[in-house]
Amino acid sequence: MRVEAWRVSFALKITNRGSKATKVKVRLQYVQATEFHSCPKSPRTHRLDIPAGKSVITDSGQCAVPREPIPFAYQGAGWVFAQDANAGSYKLSPTAHVRQDEIIWQPDVV
Repeated sequence: MRVEAWRVSFALKITNRGSKATKVKVRLQYVQATEFHSCPKSPRTHRLDIPAGKSVITDSGQCAVPREPIPFAYQGAGWVFAQDANAGSYKLSPTAHVRQDEIIWQPDVV
């Protein structure tokens, strides 16, 4: 997740630690005020090819929302599924409490 002056954006970093390329399905959403939202330009699950021993980062422009003038808490929510799976679980990013003059990350990022 990245917080900029005019937007909040989200991306997934997926690392293939294996010795062969793999294909996965991914889905990225964001959480604002405890509610899950689809990404504006990528609302559904899509496939990614991950080369052996490499990482792929999704395009944060596909999941960006305008920064609100009032305080909000944001998190990224990412799913990575096997190519033939229909269900799975997600991971949440640290929470960013975005205020007009500051950003507080929880848990604290060291």
